[in-house]
Amino acid sequence: MLHTPFEAIRLEAEIEAAKPSWLRRAREKTEQNRAAGDYVSSGNIWSEIKKVFVAHQRKKCAFCERQLGSDGIEWDVEHFRPKHRVDEWSSPTVTGSTGASDARGYYALALDPRNYLVACKPCNSTHKGNFFPIAAARMVAVVDVDEARAERPYLLNPLDPEDEAPEGLIGFRGVNPRLVAGSAQGRRRAEITIEVLGLTRADLELERCRLVADMWIALLQRENPEGREAAEIVVRSKTALGSPHASCARCFQALFHTDRAAARELAQLAAEFADSHSR
Repeated sequence: MLHTPFEAIRLEAEIEAAKPSWLRRAREKTEQNRAAGDYVSSGNIWSEIKKVFVAHQRKKCAFCERQLGSDGIEWDVEHFRPKHRVDEWSSPTVTGSTGASDARGYYALALDPRNYLVACKPCNSTHKGNFFPIAAARMVAVVDVDEARAERPYLLNPLDPEDEAPEGLIGFRGVNPRLVAGSAQGRRRAEITIEVLGLTRADLELERCRLVADMWIALLQRENPEGREAAEIVVRSKTALGSPHASCARCFQALFHTDRAAARELAQLAAEFADSHSR
């Protein structure tokens, strides 16, 4: 998960260019929801501006960094704060309160594009669902994303320019996410984000294994004068912002330069795991 902030002014400009009537209709529907004190507006008009987020996120899931395919059915416009219902989140390993459930959800933010990201089906539907763990009191009646920050959400939002950079809280040791935050609150946010979104799931582990194995080879070849230029292209490509699992690739590159023995061991394990799943 890499920080790819989408500032409000630019976001609205891109939406207006892509779908000129969308912002007006969204405001009208928002007024309906606010008047009712619940989510009552019909029509999933957020799907009309999906391509704005897909392009900004470079066709990657905002949460897990999987590459999204060309078929739009593979991804959803994810409401960061659930629009219609909030379920209480609990965990056998993470203790402490994370906010109560609420049958209404964040109805006034259902049509606010600052509350959107594009996420893959597993992240959006299987894992996050209607969860939105918070540290403070829940404010489902809030009408502005900036006001909602007072809830102190635990989930990281890589598109929010005011949120902490995810890579400052979550890193990777080989293919496994790990907590790198310096503060207790940061570590708790990282821990909850990893668990809620299922960032340790098997499909992601396999993709990261293949990436780490390729990175090891390219980083070694980059030290050879004969293969340096080609290897450099590979390394730059895999660590670029728009590449799948770029945060994992960047962490492995850093490990390669600081602890070669550990990088070698992790690359070997990754290669063996990837090979066992390709037969």
